[in-house]
Amino acid sequence: MNNTLEQTLANTLEYLRLLVREGTRPEEALADFRFLQKQHPDIGMDLLWEEEAYDQSVHYDTLLHLAGEGTVSLSFCPDRALPWPMRGVHRWSEKDLVRVNNTVLTVAEAIACLDFIWDEVRIVNRLVDMCLLREVLEKDPIELSDAELQLAMNSFRRKHKLYKAEDTYRWLEQHSMTHEKLESLVANEVIVAKLRDHVTVEQVTDYFAVHKIDFDTAYIAQILFSDKENAHQVWEQIRSGEVNFYEAAQHCF
Repeated sequence: MNNTLEQTLANTLEYLRLLVREGTRPEEALADFRFLQKQHPDIGMDLLWEEEAYDQSVHYDTLLHLAGEGTVSLSFCPDRALPWPMRGVHRWSEKDLVRVNNTVLTVAEAIACLDFIWDEVRIVNRLVDMCLLREVLEKDPIELSDAELQLAMNSFRRKHKLYKAEDTYRWLEQHSMTHEKLESLVANEVIVAKLRDHVTVEQVTDYFAVHKIDFDTAYIAQILFSDKENAHQVWEQIRSGEVNFYEAAQHCF
């Protein structure tokens, strides 16, 4: 084992132990992990975690990618933590998506209907896209200012006609959602839009430069007259600047 890998393993293990000692939540853990990645740029690294619904504890794993060899999985479990056999155990109700009276629709059944029966590929693709976007943003986060979030929230309220505070509270109640959760969802949409702009801005500029002529647009309108004499008279007025085309059209109608 070379010194670089030994040092990386030692630093990563100490990082994992520190997360446990301080009870670090995933958002802060990711920020610290990016600092660890900068310390060891020669080794590809990923941070994974799982939060237990049982006790809200978070278990972290790190993956160290050794080029041409394989991947090292490193984790740390403290004493008196949730036992290893209990991790990943699902309660019987976790697979249930919808319950109507005594009829239950499971997650697997819903996905099967969306994907194969109803052919709603767009929904399934969007779920996949959401996971990919989260992966990118975890590695390279995009900041959102308070002003940007406020503008997005105002736009959301206008779109859903939530002009008064009571309208918003009623909407939140109908959708079983807190205001904090709504802000989080709206913020995610804005961040995704900013990521899309960041990724595509150069591609759009280059494409427009090559295909500029394809975007040329001409708007053509005409005024129909019952006789040539009246048409010629209006044409003279437009040519002389006495009226413009749209004023002439409005007068004729």
